[in-house]
Order: sequence, then C-alpha cells, then structure tokens
Amino acid sequence: MATQAIVRQINEIKTLRALFECGPLTRAEIARRLGVTKSTTGNVVTGLVAGGLVRDFEMRPLDVRGRPGTKVGLNAEGAYFIGAEIGVDRINVILLDLAARVVGRKLLHADCTTLDIDSVLDRIQAMAGALWAESGVPANAARGLCVALPGFMTREGVLLGTPRLGWQGFSLAARLSERFSCPIAVENDANAFAFAEWYLTPTLRERDLLLVLLEAGVGGGHISGGHLVRGAHGTAGEIGHMPLAGHAPDRLRAAPSSWEDIVGKASLLAAARECRAGYESIASLNEAMRRGEPEAVELVQLWARWLARGLAALAHIHDPDEIIIGGELTMLFEGASAVVEAELRRGLLAHFPAPRLSASRFQSDGCAIGAAAIRPACMIAAAPVKL
Repeated sequence: MATQAIVRQINEIKTLRALFECGPLTRAEIARRLGVTKSTTGNVVTGLVAGGLVRDFEMRPLDVRGRPGTKVGLNAEGAYFIGAEIGVDRINVILLDLAARVVGRKLLHADCTTLDIDSVLDRIQAMAGALWAESGVPANAARGLCVALPGFMTREGVLLGTPRLGWQGFSLAARLSERFSCPIAVENDANAFAFAEWYLTPTLRERDLLLVLLEAGVGGGHISGGHLVRGAHGTAGEIGHMPLAGHAPDRLRAAPSSWEDIVGKASLLAAARECRAGYESIASLNEAMRRGEPEAVELVQLWARWLARGLAALAHIHDPDEIIIGGELTMLFEGASAVVEAELRRGLLAHFPAPRLSASRFQSDGCAIGAAAIRPACMIAAAPVKL
C-alpha cells in the first residue's frame, strides 16, 4: 500500500515532468494533467517552490471573475547536474541546469586506453570541480552526477567489462561515490546518447527510437515505450558485436567479422590511409568525399552499404520508428545518407516497415549531455527514481 509520502513524491515527479514537457502551467492545468484535486496540486507546488525547483513564472490577465491567475514553471537555476563521458580518446564533462540547458563544458583529449580507472576518475573530479567553480553555481545546487562509458554495465553500476578500455569487474558507482557526495548514476555511452535524443527532443518522446553510436566501436541504445531497453542483465545494446554473414570487403576487413570490425572507426581509418591521398582522419576523408574525390566517395559508399546491412538486421529485430546515427562518423552518414537509405530498403523484407533515418543533433556531446540529463529526468524532488 502506498504511503502518503510516496504518493506525494510521485505527484512531485509528475508535476516536474509536466512542467519540463509543457512549460509553465497554472495550478488548475497541473491538476487536470495529474488527475488530482486542486488542493493536492497546491500542496505539491508549495513544496516544490520551497525546495527551489519551481517558481511563479508569470502573471496572466484577470480572469472573468476579476481574479489574477499565475503560472508556475521550472526554476532552471534550482538544480544542476553533471554528465561525464569517458571515451577512448577523450573525457567530456557537461553541466546542465534543471531545464536541461548546457551551462558549461570541459573537454580533455586523452588516450584513456593507457590510463587506469582511478586516473580517469581523478580527471573527471578535477574537471567537474573546475566547471562548477567557473559557473558560479552554489554547491548545494548539485543534484547528481552520471558517468557514461563504452562497456557492459549491470543495473547496479558494476562494470563487467569494456573491451575498448580494458577495464572490468568493479563497481564504478561505488568508486564515484568515494569522490562525489551527490547522487550517482552510471550508464553505457550509447544508452546515454539515446536518452539525450529521446528526452530532449519532444517529437521523439512518443516514438520507438534506436540510437546507433559510431565511434571507435559501435554501440546501440533502444528506447521503447518511454523506457531504455536494458535486457535481462542490463547489458542490452551491444550491437557492434553482431556477426554479419560472409566476408567483409577487403578494403575494410578481410575476414569474417563483426559489424563493428567492418564499419567502426579503426577499420575505416586503416582503409582511408591506404588511399592514394592517404586520408589521416575521419574529417579529412569526409572533406574529400564532399569535394567529390572519387577514391574517397567510393570508400565512403562502400562503408555506407555495410552500415545499412547492419541497420537492416537491427530493424528486423527491434522494429523502431526511428534510427538515429550519432558519434564521430555521423558526418560520413550525412554525406552518404541516400546510399544508406537505399541499401537499407533493399535489405528489408518485402512490406516490412522501414524506419526513418536521421543524424543526431548533439554531435560529440550526446553521451555527456544524455548522462547529465538522466538525473533531472529522474526528477529528484525527494529522492532519486531509477529509470
């Protein structure tokens, strides 16, 4: 049986979510949305105002009975959240306010494959501290930290393994709790990226969404029915390790391979460097493709066709409304999207509904923004609520 405190917390969470999604509302509008009495709404709003999470937002003209009406909205400065991404070659830390606006950002280019986890967490702690100090945000406004990284993560925050970084078998959540006093969360990087797309894009909140993260590896985050699909152990979404039938093309990989081995950054860069022009980065390959250099165009289109083969398999498995491409290789997808879409349709069964393909709008910040947004999404009015 739900206690009065739990019911109040649920109503606080629902109120905050409604104000985030709809903007300022009157107390009467909140009551209708929540299906509760006006007196209940009044008590909930009063508590949220006292907690600094909600404020009177604006005055409306006098109503027909001559009484002024007020709206309440989120107090964006009432709470702040930090999201950190641990990548293979970078550490990215983002500070968000309660309205999920980016307040500050710190980026450190570092080869994390040569560092142990404590060295990386030391850097995150220093970057977060510097970001907090520079923003001028009061310390008591810290409401949560979430760290995202490419790896197999249990629901309890235990890192089972991260092939790209070489760490395994410890509680990342526990190690973060030793350094930070605010509520802690940990997340897979692709899940965090998918959450950023879904939570911060109103038109996507009612859709079944699959985020494909193309970085050093290939990861996936699937949101269905408004929830991250985590699987039995919390490790769903490792789509890069999906084997593809037959042999990958010689220019990308010369042996039976996983999808990640074929379309990941390492394989593509190796092929790009073997071109006559010797493209040394994804950016230089992308620029050459956009200039129409034949060898660059041919290589990217080959990569696009193999990307589409994997997407077709994922479409048959997950049946999403939308597949969003994120990460460093998104720029190549944008230049070759017509090839990907055509090849995807050829790879789908007849009459199977084709998902909409699009590029992420968050570029390289998607993982860190999504990690930071997970905490306000939990709407910690009284205590954290697990996704």
